[in-house]
Order: sequence, then C-alpha cells, then structure tokens
Amino acid sequence: MATRFQSAMGKLPLVAILRGVTLADAPLILEALLREGFALIEIPLNSPKPLASIEAMRRKAPAEVFIGAGTVLSAADVAAVADAGGDLIVTPNAEPTVIAAAKGRGLICLPGVATPTRADS
Repeated sequence: MATRFQSAMGKLPLVAILRGVTLADAPLILEALLREGFALIEIPLNSPKPLASIEAMRRKAPAEVFIGAGTVLSAADVAAVADAGGDLIVTPNAEPTVIAAAKGRGLICLPGVATPTRADS
C-alpha cells in the first residue's frame, strides 16, 4: 500500500475533496478526476450518502487510485469506510485512535493538521 501511495503522490500530490457530492454525480466526477490524473479522492463523511458514493467509486476506479473519506472522527468511521471499500482516511486533526484504526485496517491516513495545536488534539 505504501508503494502504491508513493506512486500516486509522485504523479499528482493533491487530494480531490468532493464536498457534498451525491451518489448520482459520483461516477461522472470520478471519470473527470481520472482524466486529470487524480489518484487520491476523498468524500467527506458529512456528504449525502458518503459510504454509498465511496462504494460506487471504488467499483469503477482503477486499483492504483485511492478512494476514501474525509471528516473521519472515530474508529467506527474508519471501519465503515473500510467496509465500503475505501482505502484513504482524512481527518481534521491527529486523533490517535483514528490513526491507529486506519493503520490497523491497512488504510492510508492523512491527518489534516496545519498548526501544532491541531496536531496535538
């Protein structure tokens, strides 16, 4: 997984954040992102039916593309994303239990921190 992630980051080191994406729009948006070279795609868990969108995108995306969730706040969220086929977890802070749960499931975890206080929360 780490080599696959390094390859994705080497091609385009950006995460596409699909805030508010709907299940109906997910396949078309995925196609557009793939055409532009994105290999890291996040659907925030506060979007409509995020797990269904993750499942739909995972079915269509090539294996080298990471599909996952953002606004992941708990180990239960990590499990739900993994069960939906997601392999990318993005958090709004550095919550150790979330990071450990993601690592335990073999998922890539990107804690979203921009300041030392966010990294320590």
